[in-house]
Amino acid sequence: MTTMSPARRQRRAIARKANWLWVDETWATPATSYPLNRVGDMRIHREAADSGLYRYYMLDGHEHYYTTGHHVTSLQEWNPPGPRRASEGPWHTWMVDDPPHWRAMKGYAQAARGHVLVAGLGLGLVLWALADNPTVESITVVERSHDVISLVAPLLNPYIASRTPKAPTLRIEQADFTEFVNRVPDTDPGWDTVIVDLWVAHGLPQVFDIGAREVVPMETMLRAKWPEARLAFHGYDTMFGDITVPRTARTDG
Repeated sequence: MTTMSPARRQRRAIARKANWLWVDETWATPATSYPLNRVGDMRIHREAADSGLYRYYMLDGHEHYYTTGHHVTSLQEWNPPGPRRASEGPWHTWMVDDPPHWRAMKGYAQAARGHVLVAGLGLGLVLWALADNPTVESITVVERSHDVISLVAPLLNPYIASRTPKAPTLRIEQADFTEFVNRVPDTDPGWDTVIVDLWVAHGLPQVFDIGAREVVPMETMLRAKWPEARLAFHGYDTMFGDITVPRTARTDG
């Protein structure tokens, strides 16, 4: 058993008093064990987070989380020379497994049911959580990048299948999500839950711009196609869809 230093005990006491989530070096997600690899323009990258205070977006009632330092795994795309590289550097991050993202994925998965359609593979975090939900019967993932599928899919199939005695079937389709939805015949029963995680926004102006240009028409399309389906839009769950990650204070301490 590791003895906690006086300074560490004091920081933890402050975090508890301020209602910050405490995260230390033992914190992990399923992606923590992914091997670092690159396929084409996509790579799995890992680095240590600096100790300090980060936003937790009121998830479970916590406005922030304090970390003593934990590892963050990310899915990144190579940036060729150009405007985006000038502002972001050589790699563009599409998904990370930091505490708020992992908590959000678990929230969507816990609220899912039946046959689930997922837009965007990313690191596959939501698939791990869906596999633990006994009410989920099947999972279909639509991802347009062949490199992402080649990089991440081999890490998922053998493990998700053995996660539970009645693990849901997993199918990954390479396609643009909107085109995929439009190709599904109207006579097809479709899906009971749709989880959309396609967008990366930096700052409120970009959040609202993407919401108006992309999220609103996508919700309209999905409502018309499968009116009974429950919808989740990551990053926009408080504004659109039916599934919202809990933002009320927990009572279990």
